[in-house]
Amino acid sequence: MSTKQAISIPFTVSAVALLLFSSLFIVKRIQANGPGDTIILFEDDFEDSNKEAWTTEEGGNGTCPIGEWTNEEDLFVSSPTHVWNMSPYSSAAPGDDCHDYLIMPTVTVPLTVTTPFTLTFFHTYFTEGGSFCNPPEGDPPCDYGEIEISVNDGPWVVAAGRFDDLREDFPTLTVETVDLSSRISSGDEVRIRWHFRSDFAGDLPFLGWWVDDVTLSGTEVADTPTAVALNNLSQTSTTPLVGICLLLIISTVAIFARRRYR
Repeated sequence: MSTKQAISIPFTVSAVALLLFSSLFIVKRIQANGPGDTIILFEDDFEDSNKEAWTTEEGGNGTCPIGEWTNEEDLFVSSPTHVWNMSPYSSAAPGDDCHDYLIMPTVTVPLTVTTPFTLTFFHTYFTEGGSFCNPPEGDPPCDYGEIEISVNDGPWVVAAGRFDDLREDFPTLTVETVDLSSRISSGDEVRIRWHFRSDFAGDLPFLGWWVDDVTLSGTEVADTPTAVALNNLSQTSTTPLVGICLLLIISTVAIFARRRYR
């Protein structure tokens, strides 16, 4: 074999190795995510000073007290000391109904978040309802709580409830899960409120509704398949190519050195 032929072999191998190594900066792959991760759109455990972000409203015929919803330390909590509560709530005047609203801050849903949308919160309640409803007749609706939602400044509609009578495991706060997937879409502005309604029932001390640990979540939109440049050697998917290129370069240097000094 001539010297020219001996040199052409390592030169060819070296050229191939360098070509493969440089391709790391231009090679592309197809990337697609599976089902999206859960995205927290809003959460509050009421343990900091964020209560100013919440609002309360009252309704009725002018006979109902104001400020029934309060954020304070309480024995009935989920974590660890503060809760919003309606306890004890006041009775409406005869012929009137009281409506007290606890309103969550407005949430704007990103376009990258989609269904399912889920509201979770911990609560317990003990109201005039069920066997306690307007004795002895038991005529409803008595006193109860509901979850209501407004989307894009639309009307308030009931999303969950009625919560009345004595909740199981009272006074322990347990989780309530509300599926809002049929009501919320990507890009929506969402308002949610806890509505407590009461009628005339005389004095009912120690009864009420306790709400804690509120979370609104959605699901991240799965990525559509896209070509992504692998211009970062730290990415795991480039490891096999790096190894191959390094082996080819080392082999080329060894062959060249052997041929040259033989």
